[in-house]
Amino acid sequence: LMTMSKRITGRTREEIIADPHGTDKLARERGWENIIFAPLAPGTFSEIRCLIEEHEPLLVIIDQIRQIEIPGIDGDVAQLTEATRAARKMTKQYPIITMSFTQAGDSAENKLILGKGDVYMSNTTFPGDVDVLIGWGMNDSYEQSGRRMISLPKNKLSGRHEHIQVSIDPHTSKVIS
Repeated sequence: LMTMSKRITGRTREEIIADPHGTDKLARERGWENIIFAPLAPGTFSEIRCLIEEHEPLLVIIDQIRQIEIPGIDGDVAQLTEATRAARKMTKQYPIITMSFTQAGDSAENKLILGKGDVYMSNTTFPGDVDVLIGWGMNDSYEQSGRRMISLPKNKLSGRHEHIQVSIDPHTSKVIS
């Protein structure tokens, strides 16, 4: 929630802590109430579907899709495989856009340009089930200078596979260029 608060208000962590009421007012003015947070830890797709039917969102973001419980499936890779397939089915069932996040694997350590094989626990299933795969890479030099490299190792929408250098403001969690 802190990262979202920083992004929607443009305030730093310190400013949010120093003025929580002002931050809350500013966040509400900028649409905070249009965002629904559902802390499903770990959560199931049945719970996600119930929330979709209740709130009718346009966009569903699943943070750490590998944490979604899939009953009857054992093993981390099998769980991730079934979770990505279930997310894809859910996206087709409802008029929504689904974004899911997962971690990069060890192969992404200190690497600027990430590829399909850098997805944690899977270099085939997860990349195979998504339409767009975005990597967020950095090395020591980039981290020290507040830069990151965005990679598009898979892009069914446009077919473009670019690498884009960006600068970030770590205090507000904002991409600034």
